[in-house]
Order: sequence, then C-alpha cells, then structure tokens
Amino acid sequence: MPQGSTTTSETGYRPVTASVLRRPVPLPEPDTLGAASVTGAADGTVARTAHRISVAARMLSEDLRRWPFELGVNVILASPLVPRLVRVALLRVCGMQLHNLDLYPRCHFRSTKLKVGKGTVINSDCHFDNDEWVELGAYVGVGMNVTFLTAGHEPGPRECRAGALKMAPIVVGHGVWIGAGAVILPGVTIGDGCVIGAGSIVRTDCVRDGLYGGVPARLIKRVADE
Repeated sequence: MPQGSTTTSETGYRPVTASVLRRPVPLPEPDTLGAASVTGAADGTVARTAHRISVAARMLSEDLRRWPFELGVNVILASPLVPRLVRVALLRVCGMQLHNLDLYPRCHFRSTKLKVGKGTVINSDCHFDNDEWVELGAYVGVGMNVTFLTAGHEPGPRECRAGALKMAPIVVGHGVWIGAGAVILPGVTIGDGCVIGAGSIVRTDCVRDGLYGGVPARLIKRVADE
C-alpha cells in the first residue's frame, strides 16, 4: 500500500495521517457577531476580531459580577481565621440552607445552591461546583478534598470534545460517609447509610447501605449495622 494512504484496513482501523489532522474548513461568516463562535469567522477578518472583543467583554463582565461572591464567600469566609460558627451564620445570610455547624475552611462554592442537614460535617478544601443544587442529608461526613460536580458536557465533535453544557443536581442521603478525595458527578443520588471510599469517582446512583469504591465507583458490599 502506498505511504500516506488513509484507506480503511480490514480491521476497520484508519491510520492517522496529515489528512485526518488537517485544520477544519472555516465556517461561513455568521449573520450576527453575537451568534458567532470564536472560530466562526476566517482568520484576519474584521468579524473575527470584533467577535473576540465581544467575547472578552462578556467574560470580563461575568467576572466582575462574581467578584463580591468570590471575595466574600471563597476568600474571606473560607479563611482559617474565621470561626466555624461565624462562617456558617454568614453563609446562611448569603442564601445557603445550612442546618449544620461544622463547615471547615478553604471550601469553594460556585453559588448558594446548597442544602445541608443537621449534624453534617464538611471537612476542609472541599469543592462545590454547585451551579445546580447539592443536597446533603443529616449526619453526613464529608472528608477533605471531596468534589461535588453538578455541571458537565455532552460529547462533542473532534474539533471540541467538550460539547453542550449540561447540569444535574446531586442528592446525598442521611448518614453517608464520603472519604477524602472522592468525586461525585452530576445527577448522582447516594442512598442513606452509604460509604464512599477515598478517591472514588461516583458517576451512578448508589443504593442505601452500600460500600462503594474505585474508579468508577462500584458496589463492594452491603454495610450492616453492628
């Protein structure tokens, strides 16, 4: 077979060649700049430059609107110098529905969409990507560096695999223990009494009283009361 050929082999494998990696053909000029993507206009055109300026201005505006929240919630109240009782009280004033008292420092929040039951402990350095609601039941134990992700992307084409944004809430039942470094993905519901092993990535619902671990997390066994 000649070198550089891209003919599909009998196994269905197509070699990667320059023709596959070639830059995509530019899209037609958009009707309006607001509807155009950053790559929507050809290189060097006035439309592309104007659109980039528009995108930059929108990003700057969004960042400026978030400054009060970021400064107040993710800088000042996240400081280890702020007592837990003061932190929880002021986060309630901001709009979070907190019925617990133990929320340790350096936790990061995207919004105030957080509901926490009584007796729940949230350890330090947790990340709440709570563009959608995150609900934690009563007496939940959350280890250090746990991440709750409510936003993700649909699979996209080769040019941009992170496709359309999608969001879904997370619900954690009563009495759950989530080990340090675990990641809870969008749309997951964790049943009452579950244990999530440290470092696990939870992408599907967990039945109550189950011990889950691994990447992705799988049911290891059922947890029985002593």
